[in-house]
Amino acid sequence: MIPFRRLVLAVAPLAVLAPALSSCSSVRNDAITVNGESLSRSDFDEIVVGYAAGFPGSVLETGAVNASMARGFLTDWAITQIYATRLEADGVAVTDRQLADAREGLARQTGFAEASEAAQNFYVYAAAVRAAFEEQYGLTDDEIGDLYDAGPSSSKVYCLRGILTADEPRIGEAALRLATGEDFAAVAAEISTDPTKVNGGILQNPRTGGACLDEETLLGQVAPQFAEALAGVGIDEPTAPFEIPNVGWVILIMRPFDEVVDGVRDVIAQPGLAELRDELLRDADVSVGSQYGRWDASKGEVIPF
Repeated sequence: MIPFRRLVLAVAPLAVLAPALSSCSSVRNDAITVNGESLSRSDFDEIVVGYAAGFPGSVLETGAVNASMARGFLTDWAITQIYATRLEADGVAVTDRQLADAREGLARQTGFAEASEAAQNFYVYAAAVRAAFEEQYGLTDDEIGDLYDAGPSSSKVYCLRGILTADEPRIGEAALRLATGEDFAAVAAEISTDPTKVNGGILQNPRTGGACLDEETLLGQVAPQFAEALAGVGIDEPTAPFEIPNVGWVILIMRPFDEVVDGVRDVIAQPGLAELRDELLRDADVSVGSQYGRWDASKGEVIPF
């Protein structure tokens, strides 16, 4: 799932989504045009205000919206339009399931409930478009499952439950109980002192709130010791207890793939999908209102002049 703060986009409610995405006005009134489809400046202004309602700190004291947020908005609108155009050309429609899954995931993220209805609707649509794009052109669930089951040393994906306690005897007790086949979630709920004990020790991605972490996030924002402990350990097999200085004793387990299919798909590297994305961004005809910046095709984003 794309983080809500990353998806700085919005349009009209889904019932009138197609007209909103393709509404054309004169060039001088367009905030951005992508392959002939335009977003007017007035719609842009209205949408950004709706997004900012979820994150008041994004509005300056003057009442103006932060420039970097505005460029992020335009970047994401462009990418969503590019993806949607390719899907439409290949006869692929965004499904009700993808829309429902997107709304459910975004509803858990900070700022979503406070954003305007129009902003919420587009965030849902944009996330669903991405899901449809990845399902259509990316790896199949079976292929992703095979990569995941090969272990994090290969997949670079970590979908974890954990037990944390400062008490070494207690972590030893947990290890013994797990060795006899007790359920990891139940042991975590009883022994762990971490707040995740309430959900059976499930660790969330600190950037996205998703079920899985990429290796960069694990090493940079969680704990590099996790990767070391999990090296060579199979899926659904607990690690040996290990100590993190000034934190405590930990046991981890990689969750089985059938629990985390969507989470794995969100973070696993897919070179073929990345190549297609780069090609589409490079070949897209994008023009941006000069007051906002310019399109950098090599980066796939709107940048300052």
